Amino acid sequence: MPNYAVQRRRGTTAEHSSFTGLSGELTVDTSKDVVIVHDGSTAGGIPMMAEDGSNFSGGTIATQAWVTSAVQGEDTLAEMNDVSLVSAASADILTYNGSAWVDVALSGDATMTNAGVVSVTGITVADTTDTTCFVGLWESATGDLGPKTDGAITYNAGTGALSATTFVGALTGAVTGNVTGNADTATSAAGWTTSRTLSFTGDVTGSGSVDGTGNVATALTIATDSVALGTDTTGNYVLSIADAGSSNITVVNGSAEGGAVTLDTTQDIGIGDSPTFVGLTLTGDLTVQGTTTTVDSTTVSIADAMIQLASGNSGASAAYIGMQAERGATDAYFVWEESSDRWRATTSADGTTHSDADMQCGTLNGTATAAQYSDLAERYETDQMYAAGTVVCFGGSAEITESTELYDSKVAGVISTNPAHLMNAQAGTNETHPAVALTGRVPCKVMGTVRKGDLMVTSARSGVAMSADERVPGTIIGKAIQDYTDDGIGVIEILVTLM
Repeated sequence: MPNYAVQRRRGTTAEHSSFTGLSGELTVDTSKDVVIVHDGSTAGGIPMMAEDGSNFSGGTIATQAWVTSAVQGEDTLAEMNDVSLVSAASADILTYNGSAWVDVALSGDATMTNAGVVSVTGITVADTTDTTCFVGLWESATGDLGPKTDGAITYNAGTGALSATTFVGALTGAVTGNVTGNADTATSAAGWTTSRTLSFTGDVTGSGSVDGTGNVATALTIATDSVALGTDTTGNYVLSIADAGSSNITVVNGSAEGGAVTLDTTQDIGIGDSPTFVGLTLTGDLTVQGTTTTVDSTTVSIADAMIQLASGNSGASAAYIGMQAERGATDAYFVWEESSDRWRATTSADGTTHSDADMQCGTLNGTATAAQYSDLAERYETDQMYAAGTVVCFGGSAEITESTELYDSKVAGVISTNPAHLMNAQAGTNETHPAVALTGRVPCKVMGTVRKGDLMVTSARSGVAMSADERVPGTIIGKAIQDYTDDGIGVIEILVTLM
């Protein structure tokens, strides 16, 4: 070539960035080694693409293989991110990163049309407003990048489901979710290639073959004696019910499977009925529950040597345990009285309030004079209830009241704890007519310093005795048996001897 050159204005890419130039003017970008065409308004001008396309940065290349550039469901190819096309015959990958294709050439293939079978991987749709897109992008008939018409697969991003009019070929890999539709096609069988047998073993046996072409009906057989009552079943099962031979009970459907058993007797025996038996012998224990048990006979003969009353009364909660004789308005009782812990003969009109009753016998063997506190006492009517050991005097609204004066000559004695002999016992009860010890050894309320043998008289404290400073006839209650030196009021034993 001639050794001369025609030079135009030149500069680096940075220098071109602020240069507008005239319309139709040409300059050279020395950084990119390309010619720049100016239009008089675009800063930096418009660069021409290099022969190897190394400076291509975007736009659209129109070829036969890329005529259909829009992807189904998207406005432009630029809305796709990370679309990769992998040639089955090559390891080269054609990747569109949203603005440019990287590694456009496929080894051994001049055009995309000649690429052969191409699979699509790693598709991310940037436009989230669209709910569906086609997964099959390569149309083998036209060589276009677009919807695959022969068996296109549609992905619904809203539901996460794949659908197609027809799926061609095998599905490889794990399937998550449900597969619906008709499996029958011109190239596939109506059932499974290999049928399967369902077998049942154990107490229930049977089998059936299934290949997907229809329903399976299998008869099952229960093994003989394989159902254990109480183990495999619940409820009650009675093989047979029959009369014992007395013909007093009629049985209907006693052994019929599923039959309702009916029993009939010569007389009604039901809730609320009162059956009558002519002679009854029970072998075994008899438990009678109810409110009242009535035995109406001339003689009751009991072979047992011991009769237990108030069975289950281990907590001693019953006030009276014994026998009652009905005799009209007032019944007679012989009972064990829990409060006094002794047998008692009483009469009562209501079964609750009892009065002592006389007893008669030939010879009574027992101890009548020995007790924890041996004293002779008599019942007197009192104006209120007083505790044992209280010193009482004649006076008040009744016969006696508690003492309140020093050296009171009206002193009657001391309320007894448990008299050895009680006179005038029928006068009343311990609440209305307490026993007053007239002589003997009893506990007594005292105050002040008391020495054994001191004469005891009434004090100014209600119902309390004290040691006498002087002997005043007619005021002496008795003599102290014990010493008392504590402060306040206490209880000691004294010998009651009214003087």
